[in-house]
Amino acid sequence: MDGPLTSSGPKKPDRSILNAFKPVMVLLALLVLFFAAMYFLG
Repeated sequence: MDGPLTSSGPKKPDRSILNAFKPVMVLLALLVLFFAAMYFLG
């Protein structure tokens, strides 16, 4: 996971895409948890 991007090479661009979307997925997860908490507490 923490290895250099040069080790994978151009053969596996999916790894870089996953690394790019990882913060977005975290933000989406936090938003879902926030709205779920607001819904249950609301």
